[in-house]
Amino acid sequence: MKNYDTFFRKFIVSSIIIVVLFFSVNLILFSMIILLPGFHRDDTDLQIEKISDGITGDNEHIVALPSVIEELHRANAFAMIIDNSGKIIWDIDKPRELPDSYTLKQISDFSKWFLDDYPVSTYEHPLGLLVIGYAKDSIVKYNLSLDKDYFTSFLSGCVLIFLINSFIMVLLFWRNTLKIKKSVTPILSSISAIGKNEDYVLPEEGEFAEICKSLNRVNQQVNQKELVRAEWISGISHDTRTPLSVMLGYAKSLADDPTLPANARKRADIISRHCIRLRDLIADLNVSSKLEYSLQPVKQTNINLAELLRVIVGFYYNEFPDSKYTFGINIDENCYSATFCGDESLLTRMFENIIQNSILHNADGCNITLDLIRNKYNQFKVTITDNGCGLAEDFIEKLNSSEELPFSDFGSLEAEHGLGLRLVKQIAKAHSISIRFSNKERSGLIVELYFTPQD
Repeated sequence: MKNYDTFFRKFIVSSIIIVVLFFSVNLILFSMIILLPGFHRDDTDLQIEKISDGITGDNEHIVALPSVIEELHRANAFAMIIDNSGKIIWDIDKPRELPDSYTLKQISDFSKWFLDDYPVSTYEHPLGLLVIGYAKDSIVKYNLSLDKDYFTSFLSGCVLIFLINSFIMVLLFWRNTLKIKKSVTPILSSISAIGKNEDYVLPEEGEFAEICKSLNRVNQQVNQKELVRAEWISGISHDTRTPLSVMLGYAKSLADDPTLPANARKRADIISRHCIRLRDLIADLNVSSKLEYSLQPVKQTNINLAELLRVIVGFYYNEFPDSKYTFGINIDENCYSATFCGDESLLTRMFENIIQNSILHNADGCNITLDLIRNKYNQFKVTITDNGCGLAEDFIEKLNSSEELPFSDFGSLEAEHGLGLRLVKQIAKAHSISIRFSNKERSGLIVELYFTPQD
């Protein structure tokens, strides 16, 4: 569930980033438009002050510099000077329809707006009022006057509206995300449940109804297939029990028959041992299947770990007398009365499978030692060590991972390793026992099991 929450948090953060990026880009573009070179000019790119400086003379003789005349022609503009009496005393390219004198009211009007639809600009000149006119419809003029308090309130309102809209947008993103999360989380959980062989039923309603229907169908199909597999394994275990018992009985009888040649008895003994191994493998497969589908009841009884380990080591010691396999046990004095609540038969099979794994995969023999101590965390630690060939590092990584070894891995891993140690992990998980596999520095395998006693 934490992974799902992280995913949706990232979705919300990315949505907020998109909103911030959207407003930032628009702000940058707006600023670029405002800062364009031509955006700041008042009326045109003519510099009226420079033009005024280029017009000199007195009331009788006024002269404009050639550069001023050229600048006016380039801008398709005209210029004129009006004296204090309102009479035009000088002009360049003044339209004919314009009068030669103006009243104070007319001057006041056109200085702010237009002179007969000609946009104009005015500037104070030593000889009078300098008027620069431009072609009709070339400049737009608006006169805007606002009360200061109203203008301040207006700007504050604009900022407030922007913030409210941003908040509403983020809120809508959040609402939609929560809505999607509510609909998608069960779907993601069901997909995860498929891999764990867990049962689920999704409500077939809402926007994802079709997806839910499909997943429910997949769940039914998977459950049916897994049920068939479990029944098949159970059937195989049951149907092979009698033939194996017959084969084992005859092989044991032949191996113990003194009238047969030694070579024949040796072959019969080999058949007997392989029949036992095949029986144990089928039993492991059956128990593993039952644990996987919670069909194997875990009986809770108080077990003396020290006594259980002594019984197991004693069995193997008697099973392999004077052989290439040696067995040892070391029990700390603080652990003689160590008890653990669990299923004794399953725990016995777990220890036997670990020991049997060392025996089967070290044909030249090895020393197997079991140690029981109490660690600083008040846990009982059982360490099973051998000095054999160990395991492949990639297999150890699989064993130490939290995932259960699937049956499908048996094609890439050694079958006997996979099934026996798969059952070891299943039994440990059913009893909440922490287990760790590792190779010794030189050679051999170390299996550490941590038992937490119940209060």
